[in-house]
Amino acid sequence: MSKVAESDLANLAVTSLVPIPPSPVAGQQIIVQARVANFSAEPRRISLTLDAGGSRQSQSLDLPALASSSEPGNDPNGKSQFNCL
Repeated sequence: MSKVAESDLANLAVTSLVPIPPSPVAGQQIIVQARVANFSAEPRRISLTLDAGGSRQSQSLDLPALASSSEPGNDPNGKSQFNCL
């Protein structure tokens, strides 16, 4: 039998990854938009890292408690954007 967590654990999720353009061809530069949700009762500061095609990029994100992004982009409310080649 397992115990249920006794404290508020970090409960974060990447809820969407969207490439722009949606069907890139080899060698084409793309943007990858990530949506992130914080399901915990405490605000969280996280680091998102995208490693694609030899390009590694990281961004820090401050997520309010019980917040999730509504649109992709680049702001402190759960959205982050990466440019890739």
